Amino acid sequence: MNHFIDIEGVRKRYGGREVLSLDQLSIERGRIVAVTGANGAGKTTFIKLLALLDYPSAGSVQVNGIDVSIASPARSRLRKHVTMVSQNPYMFRASVDENVAFGLRTRGVRGNAQRRRVSEALQTVGLHGLEKQPARSLSMGQVQRVAIARALVIKPMLLLLDEPIAGVDQAHVSYVERAIRWIRDKEGTTVILATHNIDLGIGLAEDVISLVNGRVSDIPLRNHFSGIVVDRRGEKVVALIPGVKVSVVTQKTGKVYFAVDPGDIIVSLTPLESSARNVFEGTIVGLNCAESQARVTIDTGIKLDAIVTLKSLEEMKLRLGMRVFAVFKTSSVKVF
Repeated sequence: MNHFIDIEGVRKRYGGREVLSLDQLSIERGRIVAVTGANGAGKTTFIKLLALLDYPSAGSVQVNGIDVSIASPARSRLRKHVTMVSQNPYMFRASVDENVAFGLRTRGVRGNAQRRRVSEALQTVGLHGLEKQPARSLSMGQVQRVAIARALVIKPMLLLLDEPIAGVDQAHVSYVERAIRWIRDKEGTTVILATHNIDLGIGLAEDVISLVNGRVSDIPLRNHFSGIVVDRRGEKVVALIPGVKVSVVTQKTGKVYFAVDPGDIIVSLTPLESSARNVFEGTIVGLNCAESQARVTIDTGIKLDAIVTLKSLEEMKLRLGMRVFAVFKTSSVKVF
């Protein structure tokens, strides 16, 4: 097993509060890895540790055989082979090609070699022809793609992306996916992306790491939420948004994370007469069919993914825009 990254007993604390706790984790060289989880799950903290922008409070992080959990000349040398694209990347007050060439200039790459690599990176992210446009005049999605191109040109050993598709359109998503596959296939780069988008993680990554409350978890990848536990006449519920409360069984108080397995959610055309405490009416906004089952995404104020058989899909005549009920028991809610 060719481990490019090895993590042992890592803890990260801010002001006495532990935000990351990783007992053991290994990542192979040249893999595309998605790190998923709700807000506050520890994704960005994890990415920053691997990007060498921070140190763990305890434990060991090794990247390419170098202990990066402590300051050292080897760690400093490694930094030029590691790059991170943040959710809100900074653009210099310069043209698109000048922004993309920044990392090459600092590494002494000039002239034709620089122009060739900048052109290739911009072509990969779909921005060919915008070389001379001011970078700060671009849309959010285009700025993200410029930042990704700026990372591609230096041919990093490790590329980290923090929420690379947040708030952008599908065209941008396609270019991001293309760029990630291109750099991995062409240069053997190990790519790790933190994302809320489970579909991106499952569709693009070869490995998925699910973080819950700073720890690696084997909970279902879909239907992750966080909220505040309140007592409602003796019943524990998690308040998510106004009008949406999920009944749970837990001894925890305050903010919690929870997940519901899509296989535990029943899709019904009418409210079911059952003991299930969680009944939400909503609109079908997504249908994805596989060989024997389909994933139904229902917008109830929160988006819930449910799994139904193809037979049930046909019998209920489920379609986009249809009003249905999503039903699940309190025992199906896993609280962390």
